[in-house]
Amino acid sequence: MIDFEQLYNMLESEMKGNQKRLPVNSEIKVFYGISAAGFYRLAFLSGTKPPKINSTKSLKVSVGQESENVFWTCFDLVNSAAKPVFYALCEDLLSVVEKIKNERNALLALKNRFFAWQNMFKQDSALLPEEKIVGLLGELYFIQNYMIPEFGADCAAVSYTHLTLPTI
Repeated sequence: MIDFEQLYNMLESEMKGNQKRLPVNSEIKVFYGISAAGFYRLAFLSGTKPPKINSTKSLKVSVGQESENVFWTCFDLVNSAAKPVFYALCEDLLSVVEKIKNERNALLALKNRFFAWQNMFKQDSALLPEEKIVGLLGELYFIQNYMIPEFGADCAAVSYTHLTLPTI
């Protein structure tokens, strides 16, 4: 197992924009370093064009082409408070590409594993946003305190949908 925290801490004293290769048994080369902007980076070098991977709030993912057959996939940590999680992500991404002897398969495995991390932390979309919850509570309050006393419980919901409020 590679201690990414120790590796990145040693780079802090070195020049930004520096990357070092990790000794990994993989068809794609793996580097760690600090980007020119000062972000911790895990980068993958391949001769095959990598798939597009979407960034997150804490992690900027960029895919670039250096020359005809040289492509980079870079994961830059933009939220320094998330360093411990980033170290775990680095270890996990590294473990996925190790021992895969086909570049295309290694890149797809990398993308799929990162997608799994994204989904693990994604908020459940079934929840209503706070402003919609507040609006719904306001409507329920209106039905309970105005519509039910005025029209009765049986007609309140039906009447509410057809109600034209007087102008004050």
